[in-house]
Amino acid sequence: MELRELLRLFWKSRAAFLLVFASVLLVAALIYAVQPISYRAEVTMNVARAGVRETSDYTFDDFYRLQADERFADTVVRWLESPRVVSDIERAAGLSSGSLSFDAGRLSSQVIRVRFVVRDRVLAERVSREMFSVLNRETNSLNGKNRSDGWFALVGEEPSLSDGRISLGTVLLGGTATGLFLGILWVLCGWYVRGESEIESARRGRSTRA
Repeated sequence: MELRELLRLFWKSRAAFLLVFASVLLVAALIYAVQPISYRAEVTMNVARAGVRETSDYTFDDFYRLQADERFADTVVRWLESPRVVSDIERAAGLSSGSLSFDAGRLSSQVIRVRFVVRDRVLAERVSREMFSVLNRETNSLNGKNRSDGWFALVGEEPSLSDGRISLGTVLLGGTATGLFLGILWVLCGWYVRGESEIESARRGRSTRA
């Protein structure tokens, strides 16, 4: 099929194309409208020390402390991927199992960023508070009864909140792309089915004359 014929085909089928396109956009708008209210929380936590140990030993200088902080920050990220630790945070925050999913990553040797989605602002603050509580309890358990003054601790501020729903722009962009694709597919499938029907009719006509 030449380009001129293809354009003519779409012009003739413009009503069907626009109907499919508009239907997909309407569904996308409904999906956006029925989304439950949610908030995306972001917490920045820092690896600190419970105390300072005065020593001239090279193993406790700033360079080795940064290395130790980096390894510990990686451990904290792994904790937030552990179902047991996540379950402890959910239970402490009064949530049912499977309610939380943390996206954690180390930004530097001493800084960890944690993201999660909850249904309201108060809950975000409670989850953040209980997260620090559980993680610091895990931290203390590493050293057992021999906790030193230079042991790790996690500190941070209140969570930063943003709209956790899919944005209207994203929904409309996805709906537009999907509507165009399905509209074009509908027109081409209709053209193919009509062509097959015409071929079959012509074949039957020749058989009848024969």
